[in-house]
Amino acid sequence: MKSALIINGLVADSIRGRKVRGMAERFGAAIHVTQQASDATDFARLAIGRGLDRVVVAGGDGTIHQVVQGLAPDFPAIDVCLVPMGTGNDLARSLGLNLHDLGLAAEYAFRCETAAVDVVQVEMDRSHYFVNAASGGFGSSVTFDVTTDAKKTWGAFAYWFAALGKFSQLPEYRVSLHADDKDYEGSVVGVAVNNGRFVGGGFPIASKALLDDGQVSVTVVPSSTPLELMGLAVDMALGRPQNSQHLLAFRTTSLRLTSDPIMPFSLDGELERNSTQSFQLLPQRLRLGYGPTAALKRLIQENP
Repeated sequence: MKSALIINGLVADSIRGRKVRGMAERFGAAIHVTQQASDATDFARLAIGRGLDRVVVAGGDGTIHQVVQGLAPDFPAIDVCLVPMGTGNDLARSLGLNLHDLGLAAEYAFRCETAAVDVVQVEMDRSHYFVNAASGGFGSSVTFDVTTDAKKTWGAFAYWFAALGKFSQLPEYRVSLHADDKDYEGSVVGVAVNNGRFVGGGFPIASKALLDDGQVSVTVVPSSTPLELMGLAVDMALGRPQNSQHLLAFRTTSLRLTSDPIMPFSLDGELERNSTQSFQLLPQRLRLGYGPTAALKRLIQENP
């Protein structure tokens, strides 16, 4: 099997990064170190051109997002496997990958099975693609308020600390949503479009989402008081039933959203802004490596 490692330059020279690079050498993989975000996109295209069988991506959700842009829009038959080295690692959580033993995770990435998962195409000023989630409004502002230093100090908890500081000053957006069989207009503080289950370092905003079931989970958070929003967040984190007055959730294959003012969206950690966003699910378009607890329809059917 011909393979390559794409590793985030921010971690490549760390103790963990050297361990992953050593594993890549053991498997005879070419090693590409990113210096800027777009490098991961370029390296993915290079892997396609060289006819490689597998790309192992060592980094976080932002790194895998850039790799996906390099594989789009055709998504050729190449396996993509992750070594979770980011802060949130939200996609890796949905894929059931090992977040605690980097050595095992790296070895596993070079030999694991893969499954075809869905990809979501987003039309704004141009086409974008994501695998895990798009968070609009509140979710995107939390993502981009988390500093690099905070990530290093607090890890995934940095997202929670950033969120707590925002409940009393949330901007509101007037949105219009049109989905397969659902329309909505109203004032909201956030909208999430999920293919995977988690955002913000493990927050289970779409706890029943499956990466390969041909639908996305849409979560709309109407404008509420800060106390109500904090209570909603705690209930969601604990898996409690949700009050329909404070949350609208539905499944769809497509979604068109307009907002005033413009709602910023974080696409797997990458910020985009446009007054109109159009989401379209592309079924089973990308082959991703997965672990034994992955949120996949095929695993649920095989192990009812």
